[in-house]
Amino acid sequence: MVVGAVCGGGAVDGGAVDGGACAVCGDATVLHVKVKSNGGIVVRGTSANVLVEGSRIAQSDVGIYVNYTTTRGGVVLRNNVEPDGVPPNFNPYANTE
Repeated sequence: MVVGAVCGGGAVDGGAVDGGACAVCGDATVLHVKVKSNGGIVVRGTSANVLVEGSRIAQSDVGIYVNYTTTRGGVVLRNNVEPDGVPPNFNPYANTE
């Protein structure tokens, strides 16, 4: 289940989900999203001027991930809570071989 896909000047303020993710592309603001389990927040594509603030992710193997395909920059992550043991900017789909 996806709690939100924010693209092209969109915004999400609040929202909670058990399982799922919030996907961000374009100019966007993601505030106070709560992912209770099995999900995270991903920023990708031609994203710029993105703010992810005050979001909480729990009981998950992923947290907040900014994909390297993000080409425009201006991504700010502030005052977010990610699960214990998840490395910063962890990509669960990275080829580790």
